[in-house]
Amino acid sequence: MKTFGILFISASLFFIGCGTCSQCHLTASRDFNRSQSLTVLILPVMANGNPMVHVLPNFSDDFATPFMEAGFRVVDRSAAQSEATKLGLDLDKGIDERNVPALASALKVDAIFLSTAAYTFVPAESGVIPSSYNKVADSTGKVREVSAKGPEEYNRGEHYVLSSLSARLVDARSMTSLLSAYIEPCGGEAVNTRLVNMLRDKLAGKN
Repeated sequence: MKTFGILFISASLFFIGCGTCSQCHLTASRDFNRSQSLTVLILPVMANGNPMVHVLPNFSDDFATPFMEAGFRVVDRSAAQSEATKLGLDLDKGIDERNVPALASALKVDAIFLSTAAYTFVPAESGVIPSSYNKVADSTGKVREVSAKGPEEYNRGEHYVLSSLSARLVDARSMTSLLSAYIEPCGGEAVNTRLVNMLRDKLAGKN
């Protein structure tokens, strides 16, 4: 069987943040060979830190795109779930890394792509937005109209926000890391979108 691997990812959704992210990276090891035509299983993206969310299937669908564009064969999700069930595993609940080689062998895949979206808890908050004033002047600069807004009270309930997406691609048999990725919300771009773009460039040999 050809070698390749697994990609673990810890993620974020639609955060608006910095213009550039000094922490974001997608690094390949010396053993990584993007020219190999491999069969890849992309497992559901698991959520960490948010008790309300367990998996992010839309993210998994996103991550299939750059692999397919690069000529990789992506295993159908229903086929993967069927084989996992035979092994007593449930993909939607996540599988332990120690079970990955057995699933990879049963599906005869070269690589498995796993990912995790990390969430941060934000406590409830309340307060008052102070009054604001808007002045409208004519062409001479004379103020003709003044409008006021506020003060306004606000109450925000506790919630969870996606804070990062981390990943590693590991050979399905040896579990050797081939790719390592970490992404934070940045520049108004969703972390899953940023990772897809980074993967597309890496698999195309652009970085």
